[in-house]
Amino acid sequence: MRQADLPDPDQLALRIQRGERAAVAGGLNLLDNKLPDARRRAARLLALLSAERRLNNGHLIGVTGPPGTGKSTLVCAMIREWRRVGKTVGVLAVDPSSRPELGGGALLGDRIRIKNVSYDEGLFIRSLANRNQLGGVATEVWPMSWLMLACFDIVVIETVGVGQTEIDIAEVADTVCYVAQPASGDAIQYLKSGIIEIPDVFAVNKSDLGAPAQKTAAEIGRSAPRQDRHEEWDYPVCLVSAAMNTGIKPLLDHIKRHRSFVAEAGLLDKLRSRHHAAWVMRLLKEEFGTFGLELVGGMAAVSERLVQHQTPHFEEYEHLRQRVLSRFQSEKQFSKFTKKEHSDEQATGPRLPVMPAFSVGSSSARRTWYWARVCSIASTAIRRSRLFCRDSSISLFRRASLKKSCQAMSAATALAVAAGAEPTAMAVSVAKLVATGAAGRS
Repeated sequence: MRQADLPDPDQLALRIQRGERAAVAGGLNLLDNKLPDARRRAARLLALLSAERRLNNGHLIGVTGPPGTGKSTLVCAMIREWRRVGKTVGVLAVDPSSRPELGGGALLGDRIRIKNVSYDEGLFIRSLANRNQLGGVATEVWPMSWLMLACFDIVVIETVGVGQTEIDIAEVADTVCYVAQPASGDAIQYLKSGIIEIPDVFAVNKSDLGAPAQKTAAEIGRSAPRQDRHEEWDYPVCLVSAAMNTGIKPLLDHIKRHRSFVAEAGLLDKLRSRHHAAWVMRLLKEEFGTFGLELVGGMAAVSERLVQHQTPHFEEYEHLRQRVLSRFQSEKQFSKFTKKEHSDEQATGPRLPVMPAFSVGSSSARRTWYWARVCSIASTAIRRSRLFCRDSSISLFRRASLKKSCQAMSAATALAVAAGAEPTAMAVSVAKLVATGAAGRS
């Protein structure tokens, strides 16, 4: 999408609120666009939509569970029941991506199972790949779900087939429904931490199998009450058969009841605000690491800012992102020298004074000159730079003992001189050694 083709966010927001399917598709495409101007327009669009719906409208439902449990077939049955009573439904179906070295891409197969006999204006399905991101959903799911919530009564997010630790859906949905399969494990599986901790409603699919489904439902029912959960909520376990279309209405009644429970307890707006803040933190951390967060005050300061500010979280995310980028641009790598102090080392690489012509056998003098030059360059680089390791997010700029580091490398000096190595190359090695030593002490 070219910059000239980017839609006006104010007009697009009005069309989305009217429920125009083309506008919803265009808005989702805008959210997926990574161009700088597109990001600004997307933040504006989401701010308009979230201000309209605010934090107490609609219902975000997450459907998760292991592969093969029948999540997509169950979602299809749920959609039929919702549409029968006149509810409009938007679906975000997430499928796993292929590994990049194997070609990338994804078979967006969930929507194949979510069949609908005829064209339906009240139903919108968007498939997307998880883009090799862990957690069960892609990072784009968060803003996309809020766009769809602006024009649909119910938004369903179906995760990829998950294991025990893919729990990101808990930071998106108002209600999480876990779909279990009969005879897929013993009672101990449902006592473990992780995925079993997050559901609000349990659905044991394929109940037409009989005794195995009933046994699984009983095991989940015994393990569902946990110390870390709301005592006022009963965490129901429903026996359903998506293929036979049985048990669907009681399941939806429990899902609706949970939404009412959260809203009446005054927890819905707090839940959504916490989810928004968590996703802002996640997006910033994924793009810039913990070091990037430290540049704008650290995780605690960012969390407090998100809670206190009344501006929409989408706009606040873009504001924080630009602050981090500006700070990164002001940071200098330790191997870059200022033009003012080293103007002779800028144009085509380091240009150092030629090593003096020492007499034969004066290896000590040769090493002394060489090492003095190395120390000069390395100390300037360390003094005028901020060494950091972005991956481990540790600030490495310390008052490290350059003298001690130089002594540790003295054995390499003679080899470097003999090989004709540039002093600057050795200086970079010294600076890296100092950084490694500082990281080890942190």
